Amino acid sequence: MKVSEKALEDLELIKAIKSEDKRIFEKGFDGLYKKYYNSMLFYFRGMMKNEEETKSLVLEAFTKASSNIDSFKGDTAAFSTWFFKLTRNLFIDKLRKRKEKTISLSDITSFDDDGNIVEYPIICTDKSIEEDITEKERNVKILKIIDSMKNKRLSEIIKMRYYDEMSYKEISDKTGNSIGTIKALLYRTKQILREEFIKANICL
Repeated sequence: MKVSEKALEDLELIKAIKSEDKRIFEKGFDGLYKKYYNSMLFYFRGMMKNEEETKSLVLEAFTKASSNIDSFKGDTAAFSTWFFKLTRNLFIDKLRKRKEKTISLSDITSFDDDGNIVEYPIICTDKSIEEDITEKERNVKILKIIDSMKNKRLSEIIKMRYYDEMSYKEISDKTGNSIGTIKALLYRTKQILREEFIKANICL
């Protein structure tokens, strides 16, 4: 089976990390750090409320990976898969210890039978940590879709409302639009997002 160039690069870095030579080890560690830090931070950023805590956990994952590198079996999984699972488990452990609750963003796409916006109070319910993480991953995908909207004005307004939890008046004051306009823009945005979520196979 042909090994990809990326996989070969990883194997070389892993070999360096296993070296007893401190300089070679540091070179391998720095290589993995530069290669995977941004992607890991980007993915797991949506799972924690605190940016610094997220960065700390991602960095901890690199340290743990280097300490447990002998447990990586290249014949059963790609390094990126192994490392992602290890990092994910760190976040699960952190959430289990803190018993952090997540909030659902399902209200972004809530309408009544007449197509009017329905906003429900956000209620934290008891869930298993695995269910918690699954919902967080879903919310990460939702945020990516919102950030990728071509109309950045709509993207910012929906984030003000549901991420910053700003009132209609606060959004109105910040954007200079009337409250009626803000409600109309939110309605339009929800319709757009609903279609995008369906395309992305995100359950509503």
